[in-house]
Amino acid sequence: MSCAVTAIVLSISLALFTDALYYIPKATLASVVISAMLFMPDYEEIGNIWRTKKLDMIPFLATALACLFYELDYGILVGIGINCCILLYLISSPGLSAEEMQLAGLSVLLVKVDQSLAFSSAECLRDWILKRVDQRDNIELVVIDGQNIHFADTTVAKNFVSIEEDLRIRRMRLMLWRFESKVAFAFLRMRKELFITLLRADVLLQDAVARWKHLNYQVTWDSSGVLRGVTVIGGGGLRTC
Repeated sequence: MSCAVTAIVLSISLALFTDALYYIPKATLASVVISAMLFMPDYEEIGNIWRTKKLDMIPFLATALACLFYELDYGILVGIGINCCILLYLISSPGLSAEEMQLAGLSVLLVKVDQSLAFSSAECLRDWILKRVDQRDNIELVVIDGQNIHFADTTVAKNFVSIEEDLRIRRMRLMLWRFESKVAFAFLRMRKELFITLLRADVLLQDAVARWKHLNYQVTWDSSGVLRGVTVIGGGGLRTC
């Protein structure tokens, strides 16, 4: 109701007293605007932003300063631009963690990703994995846990192909575990003959590794029960160890 009264009074003033207001000095009008603006900011909310996430203060301060010293519309655009840059940085830098373990007779490096992947974040994942495996000589299988990956496009699938190829050069293998069906189908549409050997959906990691090993490793014995060799199947074809 108060807003309606204010709007009516303002409309009447503009319609009837415009000529009189013309002679009021601009400094006086500016002081009225400044006095009204002093009570508009929510200072308590600014404190909440500072306590909750200090990074959000960057677009806030940039917007406020740009609006104060330049123009309102450009100030808003500055704030939007800075916020978009922050979002792009966060998307491009996924949270990654790795855990080394022994499963089904294999030395496994389990890599966990905390968000969906875009092109830049997939590149970050690839570089991060290669850096970790280069620091460890005993890794045989790298497992990427895709439980938190809800979206992937063509560029992400290509990056996973590159990861598999880079690991194969290092005589390591790749397994993709717990990826959602829509993400898995996107990978299969990219390169079915490769990803069909990499994807596993078992509930337990130990079962997934055991099944993957059964499908990808062929052990041969001679008639006396002596191990003759292990043939790695899939990916780039056959390789006998």
